[in-house]
Amino acid sequence: MKENRGLLMMINFSALSFILLPFLGVVIPFVIWVSNRKTIKDLDKTGRGILNFQITWFTLLVLWFLFISTKLVSLFQLDSIPGGITTVISMQAIGLIFLYFYNFVFVIINAFRIDRGKELFYFPSIPFFRIKK
Repeated sequence: MKENRGLLMMINFSALSFILLPFLGVVIPFVIWVSNRKTIKDLDKTGRGILNFQITWFTLLVLWFLFISTKLVSLFQLDSIPGGITTVISMQAIGLIFLYFYNFVFVIINAFRIDRGKELFYFPSIPFFRIKK
């Protein structure tokens, strides 16, 4: 196995593709990880960490949309939400901004950690892919 910090940076920054389409933040790092994980030192561990975080983030995003959707449905059926549709849209916007900002910040922080040769830190992260120690 050879060392290639540039490819580690590339897989990390490829997660930023979530900005275009949320699912791309999972697909693009997955393709890079699968095609290179056995040839580049630390890529397997890095890829698993990134994928675990991105899948967790995507799941939270879907759950947020489902939560807001049920609030919108209840608003039109019962008119039970104080402030009406404006409150629901504001909640949706605040939640989306927070989720996108959180993901962006972790990608940038981990780029600095890769550059300094430190271990990556992604939180929260459901272990869909077990990270080998």
